[in-house]
Amino acid sequence: LVWSGYIDDLTVGQTSVGGVAAGLDPLALFIGQLRFDLNREGALGRPPLTAEIYSGLGRFGVRNANLSLPAAGLFGALPIGEFVLQDIDIAFVGDRCIHAEGTVRATVTALLPGLDLPGGMVGTVRCDGDRLLVPLASQSGLETLDLRIAGDGRYSTRLQLGGDRSAVAPLLAAAGLVQTGDGFVLESEDRF
Repeated sequence: LVWSGYIDDLTVGQTSVGGVAAGLDPLALFIGQLRFDLNREGALGRPPLTAEIYSGLGRFGVRNANLSLPAAGLFGALPIGEFVLQDIDIAFVGDRCIHAEGTVRATVTALLPGLDLPGGMVGTVRCDGDRLLVPLASQSGLETLDLRIAGDGRYSTRLQLGGDRSAVAPLLAAAGLVQTGDGFVLESEDRF
């Protein structure tokens, strides 16, 4: 590595990942890319982190990402506490997703009535049109969350709660969910 150092507080949007070691790959410079290797060994209260972030010639993305990302507030009012990324590879050309693979696990904070998912939600990332799609589902499949992220930082979310929720229907409606034929839905759009 031609340069290596330490980032005291790496942030993603408004979310702090914490301190990580970072190094610049000199060989990538010859092909017009900035490529940074990020890593952190695990310790009490600090999960391990590895990722390669690159940008250049109209491309950007991440490779071999394995990390925990605090998610409270990252996507507005969604009841997500943390994302755990496993073997994530994502590539964008311009604002268009061209490649995505890997697994995302999400812990769910019980801020919505009737939403108790101790196993969280899990899904495999993929490109959906020009956006990155993170399709998460609970073990039962009754609760789903689709996150669609564009290369320019725009995103949309769709949380759907299926099954019989009549006992908590007024509370879900008060929390902003709309009742549909398939259950209750909460949708939003914003930008990082």
